[in-house]
Amino acid sequence: MEYIYVCKNINSSLASERGLPESRVRALDTLTGRLLEVINRPFSYFGDHKSVVSYIESCENVLQDLWGFDVDRSKHSYWNKVQGCVCPRMDNQDNWGVDHRIHDMTCPFHGQIIEEVQHE
Repeated sequence: MEYIYVCKNINSSLASERGLPESRVRALDTLTGRLLEVINRPFSYFGDHKSVVSYIESCENVLQDLWGFDVDRSKHSYWNKVQGCVCPRMDNQDNWGVDHRIHDMTCPFHGQIIEEVQHE
């Protein structure tokens, strides 16, 4: 399938292989672009760490759905790429597809998640 729309942020070959309509390709490309902007400059869009984390998680769910994949938190790949995150990337890449994330307690984004769980 050929698209008139030129993708800037997604794999158009994969979209074509999956037979996605152009409207969905545009939505995927736009949302991925916005997600990348937030990852690179989170506080240009949000005032606190928790809102950034929530937005990224929501985007990853919507992207999976738009691609036609099952929505699966264990297969999120952007959550620890946010500017300022100090959670171990390689360890978490090794855990892709497993419902387990490794957080660094000093991470300004994900360290608070550990604190919240410990205080419950």
